[in-house]
Amino acid sequence: MKRILILLFSNIVFSQTQIGSSLNGTFAEDRFGQSTTINSTGNIIAVGAPTNSQVGNETGQVTVFSFDGENWNQLGGLLNGLTSSDEVNFGSSLSISSNGEILAVGSPNYDSIGNDFGAVQIFKFENSNWVQLGNTIIGTQDNSFTGASISLSSDGNRIAVGSPGKSIDGLQRGNVTIYELVSNVWSQLGTSIIGDLNQVFFGNQIKLNSTGDNVIISDFNIDIEPTKIGKVKVYSFDGTNWTQKGNSIVGLLSEDNRLKSVDMSNDASTIVIGIPGSDVNGNDSGKVRVYSFNNTDWLQKGLDINGTLMSDLFGFSVKLFNSGNGIIIGSPNFNNKGKMSFYEYISNNWQQSGNDVIGENVGDFFGISISISENNLVSVGAFGNDTNGNNSGQVKVFDINSSLKSSSFINNRVTVYPNPVENYLFFNSEGKIVENILINNCLGMKILNKSFLNNNLLDIEDFPKGVYFLEYSVEGTKYYQNILKK
Repeated sequence: MKRILILLFSNIVFSQTQIGSSLNGTFAEDRFGQSTTINSTGNIIAVGAPTNSQVGNETGQVTVFSFDGENWNQLGGLLNGLTSSDEVNFGSSLSISSNGEILAVGSPNYDSIGNDFGAVQIFKFENSNWVQLGNTIIGTQDNSFTGASISLSSDGNRIAVGSPGKSIDGLQRGNVTIYELVSNVWSQLGTSIIGDLNQVFFGNQIKLNSTGDNVIISDFNIDIEPTKIGKVKVYSFDGTNWTQKGNSIVGLLSEDNRLKSVDMSNDASTIVIGIPGSDVNGNDSGKVRVYSFNNTDWLQKGLDINGTLMSDLFGFSVKLFNSGNGIIIGSPNFNNKGKMSFYEYISNNWQQSGNDVIGENVGDFFGISISISENNLVSVGAFGNDTNGNNSGQVKVFDINSSLKSSSFINNRVTVYPNPVENYLFFNSEGKIVENILINNCLGMKILNKSFLNNNLLDIEDFPKGVYFLEYSVEGTKYYQNILKK
């Protein structure tokens, strides 16, 4: 299904406009913002502070926020790491479902059973709080680092879990396991996907597509040997097992130019790979490369996008948007502050759109983590920000719609008006049927669900004032829009 991204209501549609105030870590050395994830409508974000020591030494903490149209407010209680051992680093990795109601959290250094077994917990928002959903997924060996990378499907019913230190047949090859929620138990789906060689940290980075039947997995060269130069693979689920899709993408790295980030489009047709250690324009200047699937293999899409300055770490974080035709790229060491850049695929090449967003202060590491919603709201982490103490951390959210050059999603837009609205919403769909209408409030709670509209008219007169998040379909294309009820 195609997805069309619709601009937000007028009072926040400006070039790279910050949405709400900055979110700051509470204590020194929290590293709040080392991880961040945002739901599809951009009204719910989760932020990891994996070295927070509120309940134990570096046990970690996660905070979830919802946007009410003006401010980010804490949603539910604080989530804290398992206290069975120190340095659990709960919140090192995060993934949220499309509706923002299911959240997965990785604790790769959890070691109550053994050293750095790792663990993953999944939570669901119920009765104004976060309640664990199903069992805790725990690593099975020392130094497995289970949960170093995680990724949920859009509905939150499947999760991919990376264990990059996992040993198989006596070799530390790493693996990735996909689970599905069945009767409140996270049950393995197919066999685990295993790395090829010793000490390549297979599963270092992973990403599921929206339906959870395709996964991209990377490893990196830990031993700096010619045979271990970094590799990316994509797998598809055939109903029984996970089979490789296309050939492996290899040879992107040399020596310390290791892979750090990957992402996949919702339909699994496009992937992006970040290589922050690339030395094309100086040591660790970084580069990003995009591939598309041609039904047989992965072919490069456009030219490499290269960092411009030594030590930028361009590509440390990457996210695709607009059906794989846009990329958000983080460079956390740009000018020792960090930056976020936007690129669009126009006229068969990657072109920068808008201006870079630069970190505030030296040492912020702005861009260390990024996440993007379906309507192009971007959350950006700066775990080195010192607002509330050294490395307390910070996250900002931006609307990038007005920075984008491509009008492809605007040309196909169905018009919904008026906005702001008092009573009735009108849908101008040129005579086509509007279906699968869903409205959530700013807490992510479902307020309305209709299979189709009569006369393309929707009565919301009885809704309380506030911000709502509208989703609907026309001829198989899914649309998203934020609505302000007066």
